[in-house]
Amino acid sequence: MASQSIVAAVQRVTYPVLSSTQEDEKRLKSVFRNMIKTTGFVNFPLMIGGAVVATPLFQLLFGEKWLPSVFYFQLLCIAGMLYPIHALNLNILKVKGRSDLFLLLEIIKKIVVTILIALSLFFNLGIIGLICAAVISSFISLFINMFYSAKEISYSSKEQIRDLMPIFLVSFLMGGIVYFSGFLLQFGVFMNLISQIFFGIVLYVTLSKILKVQELNILIEIILPFIRKIKMIGWKL
Repeated sequence: MASQSIVAAVQRVTYPVLSSTQEDEKRLKSVFRNMIKTTGFVNFPLMIGGAVVATPLFQLLFGEKWLPSVFYFQLLCIAGMLYPIHALNLNILKVKGRSDLFLLLEIIKKIVVTILIALSLFFNLGIIGLICAAVISSFISLFINMFYSAKEISYSSKEQIRDLMPIFLVSFLMGGIVYFSGFLLQFGVFMNLISQIFFGIVLYVTLSKILKVQELNILIEIILPFIRKIKMIGWKL
């Protein structure tokens, strides 16, 4: 749900921005590249963070009896990492007026996921097989979307992956440290969850600053005006 909410916001916000720059190929690529990286900077740690705190989260929200479903949730978080990147690449096709190609890709992707689901049912893999089909389909669909959007703006799949890789590595490192920190915390389920979330945010920002991830500054520039507005409202009240 978190990832799909980001997808909806990304599609709403980025389409008019991309449309306004469609005549200037160089600027369109630059804007799209910044969008891809900033979206990954927000969504990657959110999904990886959700996966690593899944156990205390499920204990708190649903109770001990739901712990067997933690693994399902973690797999879905992996698939959810890519959804906003899908949306951005598809927006390029819409901006370029390639509704024909958009439709063709959607048909191809539906065929791929149908085959994967059929295989999971044929081999009787159960719910794990269905979720794995969703994860594999997400990765395949991403490369399909990247390949065709690259032809429209000369921003190849290789370039996109290269731009996203540092953000993924920082997110993965943060997730690994937060996961193992959970074994050291003995504050109770609620406090453990809050501590891991807070530690994860601080660690992610710190690592991004140390490694000079530019998207941190972009995100701060986006957030600051909202913080100022909230302060102004608070002072008026």
